[in-house]
Amino acid sequence: MAITYSGEVGKYGLVDASHQYTPSNAEETKGHFTGSVQAINDCGALDRSFTAGLYSRDGVKVRLYGFDDDADARVMWVGDADLREKVLKVKVWELDR
Repeated sequence: MAITYSGEVGKYGLVDASHQYTPSNAEETKGHFTGSVQAINDCGALDRSFTAGLYSRDGVKVRLYGFDDDADARVMWVGDADLREKVLKVKVWELDR
């Protein structure tokens, strides 16, 4: 499964993320993901990073636990996605600031 996300994310500005999901069980309700994240802030500065993590899925609801290899700070995040509604809500922590 591949999913692309796009939207405004606070101080990071416009964020676009693309994830490739690999299930670890026959029901495809959990597994890991890898991908990339790109952010463009209001000043036009561009930041790209690799992202990876774990996921669990219940129907169209997906819980994500991710890490981004950001240039300025390692970023840890937890997100809840609703695939039907096309909504992702994320809580972010900068670890190396």
